[in-house]
Amino acid sequence: MPSLRGNELRIENACISLRNTTFTIEQICYEVGFKNVSNFVRQFKKIKNSTPSKYRKLWVNK
Repeated sequence: MPSLRGNELRIENACISLRNTTFTIEQICYEVGFKNVSNFVRQFKKIKNSTPSKYRKLWVNK
């Protein structure tokens, strides 16, 4: 089981991709090292208090 710190790093890398690419959530999930999308979204929400799609929308609208 990955450590919390490892997940935090993966999520930070995902945030960079969400802000700077048009990759899908699924592509970003696998790119940063998660094995399935549902776990990625769950961990993202736990760490960022937002879903990846809502996080991206906040950045697109800035």
